[in-house]
Amino acid sequence: MQKEIILKAKDGFGRKNKITIGGSKKDCEKAEELLKTIENLDNLYEGVARLKIQQLIDDNNIKAWILFNGNGVWSKNRVLRNLKQIMKHGTLYDGKHPRYIPIGSMLRMPAVGKTILSTYFYEFLTLCCGSIAHYSIRGWVTEYPTLEDLKAFFKKNEFGKRVLDDIPGWKTDARLIVREIEALLFPEPILKAYIRSQPVKTDSCPICRNPKPLGARTCKGCSEVLKANPYLCVTDLM
Repeated sequence: MQKEIILKAKDGFGRKNKITIGGSKKDCEKAEELLKTIENLDNLYEGVARLKIQQLIDDNNIKAWILFNGNGVWSKNRVLRNLKQIMKHGTLYDGKHPRYIPIGSMLRMPAVGKTILSTYFYEFLTLCCGSIAHYSIRGWVTEYPTLEDLKAFFKKNEFGKRVLDDIPGWKTDARLIVREIEALLFPEPILKAYIRSQPVKTDSCPICRNPKPLGARTCKGCSEVLKANPYLCVTDLM
């Protein structure tokens, strides 16, 4: 089942914001009813709406998938729960070390037993964090088999960027997840030293790296997110 909800607020191109819900009929109906409990959802800026929907997903264990303007809203709890399993094992696999098996002279196939990396976390990594799919979850685990490999990826993804710097400011749900991933993976002094080593243009927003007005602390979008969520500060989203 799939259902669309058209909101009053508009995106940056003047189109009305749209929420799409998918899954079983029961799960979709539950998600739709819960979305109605978000105050003023009709008029919220996308970055604010994403954080509120993410909280709703995690607080109510919503199983239906929810898209905002065509892009998924991610469960923070599901990603972090799997990350903690990976940290406990020290690897993204369970069993023999992954390897590639050559097929002919040009192809190779990943050989992996059981993966500790979940399908959900894998999809988050490939859709939000700057990584190609590597054919499958087994291919990804073969490429990044250990916790140290995962740490290195979050410092520099496959586009040569810190993962957080590669996620646009409007994807507040994904940025919040990555902030918490970094907090778990890296001791604070190491993370701060790494952040300081990265160049930031003075005319860019420190959160999303998009252009900001002269003299302003953040861009308009990030400013609205912070205004609507007083419990957050600039460094929470960076």
